[in-house]
Amino acid sequence: MIKTYIKGIFNTLSEKEKEIANFILNNSEEILNCTISEFAKKAKTSDSTVYRFIRKIGFLGYHDFKLSLVKELSSEVPDSVSNDLPEELVSVINKNIHLIDETLSIIDYKKLMETVDKISIADRLFFVGVGSSAFICDYASKKFNVLGKTAIYYSDLHTFNSLIPIINEDDLVIFISHTGVTKDVVSLAKAVHDYNVTTISISSGIESDLAKNTDILLSTSFAKDDSKIEFLSSRISEFMVIEILINSYYNKIERNSPKELEKILSKINAKRFL
Repeated sequence: MIKTYIKGIFNTLSEKEKEIANFILNNSEEILNCTISEFAKKAKTSDSTVYRFIRKIGFLGYHDFKLSLVKELSSEVPDSVSNDLPEELVSVINKNIHLIDETLSIIDYKKLMETVDKISIADRLFFVGVGSSAFICDYASKKFNVLGKTAIYYSDLHTFNSLIPIINEDDLVIFISHTGVTKDVVSLAKAVHDYNVTTISISSGIESDLAKNTDILLSTSFAKDDSKIEFLSSRISEFMVIEILINSYYNKIERNSPKELEKILSKINAKRFL
């Protein structure tokens, strides 16, 4: 998907390229009726700059780009909620639905299953994330621990940094960062990679430094958060990928070790009130 890909590489673009990217993201339907010269004029740039950008995102030329854009726009899912709910609630719900749909369209099933396999054989899981991603890391570590897999999350990245020397090849480190450009998280990914430990990133930053410094990237949809604080809804796509991993791991235990799953479920049920 053109717009999803552009969102994924947005933070790696130059300022001129970002202007073209924003024009595509905000004026997709208008572009369909524009020549490359009209596009360039409206985006306040040159024909050659537009052409280079079109080539950069994988198209042979402007015509090829427009054909793909037509297909994408014709397949876009309309807003699913349009009842009598207040407008601000409808906006949040539709945004989340869109992010989930978009993530499902770009997610790599083979990479997902490869990650589940690596989770299964790992001695320990380490989750790394800050901000809104920290909540997802904490949630993931608790769920995997419930399923009998040792999973560790430290909210203090300095503490995790001091533990890197004791992480070994039998462990798995999962980094969660919506943009993939958070400096502290990227630095830790580079450090862990130097110890020959398998690393996974869950991020919308397709060409980000985090993606480049981890073994497997599980791509998610990019959500621009214009608020002064980070809302969890803007991280719904990363949360969904974690849910898929947890459920896939559960299903794998159910298939391969049903007796082990019975023990896990009995422990869970023993802690519940009737």
